[in-house]
Amino acid sequence: MGLKALPNGATVARIHVVDNESRISQLSSAIAKAIFGLMKNDNNPHIFGLLAKEIFFAEDNVILVEGQEDVVFFKQVEYMVERLQGTYFGWGVGGAENMERIVTVLHELGFSKVVGILDGNRAALAQTLSAKFPIYHFFVIPANDVRTKKAVRAKPAVKGLLDDDNEAVRKEYIDEIRRLFAAANQYLGR
Repeated sequence: MGLKALPNGATVARIHVVDNESRISQLSSAIAKAIFGLMKNDNNPHIFGLLAKEIFFAEDNVILVEGQEDVVFFKQVEYMVERLQGTYFGWGVGGAENMERIVTVLHELGFSKVVGILDGNRAALAQTLSAKFPIYHFFVIPANDVRTKKAVRAKPAVKGLLDDDNEAVRKEYIDEIRRLFAAANQYLGR
């Protein structure tokens, strides 16, 4: 079963043991397309970064949380309360809206014990996921976030190095960036 979603036709499969027998679980082309999109997420490139990819070699007991702050602060909470007996998926799923896609990946790859921990304002999502994936457990914390956040004022727009579509370097910066990269490469030994 080849996947058409990945540009080189590659497939993603996991070999795991169930009842003392080896099983091969493979991603469907639909979820492969979905995770390919996550891999190209410019705002959260770590969703399927190196640390997240390690999950493919892990045993069960996967812990999913919304984002990178959740991973950091839930580990802090563990020291105060009780250690979770599992492995965090990378630096979180890149936001609650990505939870279902990541859960689907883990389900298709044959993971049997997955826990999702969502913020208090995501109770409806936890119920939806529980209904769709009854073998997994989804929990909602009793607060709207793992950490307390101070209010922030609206931030003004920032003109970046890249154009408004983040597709090209602004013309006025090209020469300076070329010099910067050339100097960096000279130092790095190229």
